[in-house]
Amino acid sequence: MGQLVDEPTLGVALLAGLSIVLPCHNEADNLVASVGAAGLAGRAFAMAHEIVVVDDGSIDGTGRLARELAGEMPELRVVTHERNRGYGAAVRSGIAAATMPYVLLTDGDLQFDNEFAPTFARTPAAVGALPVTPTGHRANVILFPEILTAK
Repeated sequence: MGQLVDEPTLGVALLAGLSIVLPCHNEADNLVASVGAAGLAGRAFAMAHEIVVVDDGSIDGTGRLARELAGEMPELRVVTHERNRGYGAAVRSGIAAATMPYVLLTDGDLQFDNEFAPTFARTPAAVGALPVTPTGHRANVILFPEILTAK
């Protein structure tokens, strides 16, 4: 089972490892910001992290851009669907590719407020909940402990 690690300098329990999965379809315009936000969250709230971008058959250059970013960011991996297989398939592929004990699932189109994902990450007992942030936005974050993802 995944572990929380106490990090006294931050005053919070950090996840031992976090995979952040970003399903994407034609998200070239949002990808840099989305990956950047995922990286910030991963560095702030986990001892180790990875970002898994799933390019679901995009035709706008999302896959090319994701591969370029991966060349600059060792924590970024890209899973490619040659054709659009749908959101569910992208989610399944991303979770299957995840290697860390916990998986954070959030969309790559920036429609959700991911600022509150780290708060959710501190409470892994709340698995499956979809919290509403103080600003009223739904936070589309689901944190799966390794037992649910067979890691």
